[in-house]
Amino acid sequence: MRHAWLMVALVLAGCNLDWNGWRPEAPASPSPAPGSPPHLYGRPLELVRETRTIATASGSMAAAAQVIRASAIPGVAQVDANDCGPAAIATLLGFYGLKPEGDSDPLRAVKTAMPPQQWGTRIEEARDYLNRTGYLHAEAYRDGELSGVMDIVRDGRPVPVVVTLDGNLTRMHWLLVVGLAVTPTRERYVLCKNPSDSDPLGFSAYSESSFQACWENSPLRSQWWSSLMAGVTDTNAASYRRPYLDVGALARP
Repeated sequence: MRHAWLMVALVLAGCNLDWNGWRPEAPASPSPAPGSPPHLYGRPLELVRETRTIATASGSMAAAAQVIRASAIPGVAQVDANDCGPAAIATLLGFYGLKPEGDSDPLRAVKTAMPPQQWGTRIEEARDYLNRTGYLHAEAYRDGELSGVMDIVRDGRPVPVVVTLDGNLTRMHWLLVVGLAVTPTRERYVLCKNPSDSDPLGFSAYSESSFQACWENSPLRSQWWSSLMAGVTDTNAASYRRPYLDVGALARP
């Protein structure tokens, strides 16, 4: 997500779907009682333990990984600078066996239903889009902790996050966290599906420290204009500190 320097970016980033070809007449599971959180289902059988080669500062190393199986979550590559959000969401839909209607290309279909702004997509827009499917439930959070994100991944549920790459405000970006890898020297790496990766089965590995730094979105939150929206929680740039979506299925996939 680029060009967020424009003043119009003060309001920040932010179907009817088939489930494996089955179109029920009603939501897949009963609605929870008012005020109670829904029970969300992931795909824990797709979580595997494997050895992955990680590029570290000391060179490539074999790392022990716990990660969602690559074949279970083929990535959708972004096409434009500002559509990494729709690409990440299209990847997530595919993981749950959902295919958006309206276009045979999942990225175009998501972009039609959830058009990205010039600066990208707010997490609230993605949350609302996912909740409209009737098959998934999403909640938007800030001040996330990596340990909590990994708990969600261990439940077999990829986690969409918004980061600022390279410390550059104009490079806000969506990633899907899908696993964790640990080298023999105990260095930890966060494994992500990256919409800018042209390999649909590829993972990007970020050292824990670099991921945390990007997830803080400090360049965005330090901008002078962020305080202008201080009263609007879901669009305030200062609230983009470790944002993520907790997403899961409302019925067993």
